[in-house]
Amino acid sequence: MAGLAFWALGVWSGLMYQHDEAAFRVLAVPATAVIDQIYASAASSHTVTFNEYATVHFEAHGQTAHAHVLLVAGCQGTCVTEYSVGQALTVYYVPGNLAFARLSIPAPPTWTDYLPDFLIFGLFGTMRARHRALRRGCRGR
Repeated sequence: MAGLAFWALGVWSGLMYQHDEAAFRVLAVPATAVIDQIYASAASSHTVTFNEYATVHFEAHGQTAHAHVLLVAGCQGTCVTEYSVGQALTVYYVPGNLAFARLSIPAPPTWTDYLPDFLIFGLFGTMRARHRALRRGCRGR
């Protein structure tokens, strides 16, 4: 039963992520931002990759907003970047959350984005049917 709960939580998380991406696509506004600082995340204990971020500022609704932007994901060793402090770039933000911005608007999902979900659903359904068949087989003896 705990496995089913974790599976349901995973499906719910995936659906929420897709909803957030869709909302960002609809609400995102472009702005010209300037990079104030570039920094890297710490590598995790189980992987050697890290991400490179920037703190940027831009004008939004008559005020100066400061946001964190992911520049490069999955760096290994060193991260060769085309960005520098003081550089202007276009970012996309949601007016209700000026502390977060992106370099691009996420593309709409395609059917291949849902393929892992279909495989998990199919695997779970197959395992469940197999389990029931085995239980029925054992009861008949």
